[in-house]
Amino acid sequence: MDNRYETDEEKEARIRREIMEEFKQNGMETEQQKKDRMRKEILDELNNNSNINNPANNSNIQSFGPPKKHSSVNFSNVSNNSVDNNSEIIENNESNNEQPNSGKSNIVLFVICAIIIVTAIAFLPRIKKSIDKTNKPKPIGTKEEKKEEDVLEKFTLETEAVKNANYPVLHTNSANKNTYLKLDKVTLNNISNNDILYNGLIDVYDGNMAPYKGGYSGSFCGNSKQKVSLDYRYVELRIEGKFNRTASYKHNDIVVPVDNPKTNYVGTWKYNSKSKAYVYYGACNKKSSNILYYDINSAYDVSNKLIDSKQKIIEMYLYNYIGFAAVNSKTKEYTIYSDANYTQKVTSGVLSTNNYQNELKQIVSNIGKEKLNKYLYTFSNSNCPYMEYCFKSGQWVK
Repeated sequence: MDNRYETDEEKEARIRREIMEEFKQNGMETEQQKKDRMRKEILDELNNNSNINNPANNSNIQSFGPPKKHSSVNFSNVSNNSVDNNSEIIENNESNNEQPNSGKSNIVLFVICAIIIVTAIAFLPRIKKSIDKTNKPKPIGTKEEKKEEDVLEKFTLETEAVKNANYPVLHTNSANKNTYLKLDKVTLNNISNNDILYNGLIDVYDGNMAPYKGGYSGSFCGNSKQKVSLDYRYVELRIEGKFNRTASYKHNDIVVPVDNPKTNYVGTWKYNSKSKAYVYYGACNKKSSNILYYDINSAYDVSNKLIDSKQKIIEMYLYNYIGFAAVNSKTKEYTIYSDANYTQKVTSGVLSTNNYQNELKQIVSNIGKEKLNKYLYTFSNSNCPYMEYCFKSGQWVK
């Protein structure tokens, strides 16, 4: 046909055929052919007719079911509606393909949780051991307890509380050898009611005594300046300060031995239960002894201990060596013994002053503890007023 006489439609059809022929000769697909091929492959895959995945196409595999029908669709005549339907099928297939991936994610999550649980179980003994170690009560002697002990002031002989220690008078009558130090151990329970009152009375200041203008129920043996009375509370306060607030005793008449350097008011003090006061009656038939006996203490060591950390109760231990002295008041000759029975002589001499006790204390301290027996006084701040230390007990160190 002469191209010169082609219409425009014929010319367009001829060019299309030539292009198709050229694609065919070159082994190339047109766009329409490519779409048709892809549609066929998708439908074959959906119908399990793919040459790759269909077991029926494998000559080595025997099929026991009925053969599946192959698609007989003419792809050259597939309408657009078929393409849309196939698109929906593809989308549904992709949605179904996501389910296995979701199952894999669940498996991974399960494996991770299992690893965490196994790890926790494996480390549980170590964790428990660490917690038990943290909560374990601290045994005695730990650094924490030692720190609390370090806060406690360690006493020395120069500590104020030691120098001001208020020793009880355990030898109340110098006219005889009787002393509480003959006992192995002395507490407040061993001391008589009169001697407890006596220990309180001798510590009362003379300024606390008031002039007495009342009558006497008996003889008064003293001068006009000695007509005095004393409120019972002053005696109580001194007893509490020397022993403690819980000291047990009864207010009664007090007998102060005549040969007593602790007070000028020797003799008898009578207790008036109505006015709750002590009235001094003096010493009638006063007789002094030529030989006086004294217990002489000399401290050589001290220690203290915290008994109750919550209530801050502290005990103080004062170590003394003791000499028992006998003095002739006329010649001032003295003899010092190491025992309360005055049988084991240590030294003797003559005093140079009238203050016998102070001079004897210096002599005993010079003798040294090697020749004298050791005695332990225990003081405590428990129930002791004014933050002082009160006598608790005394005993020989064996």
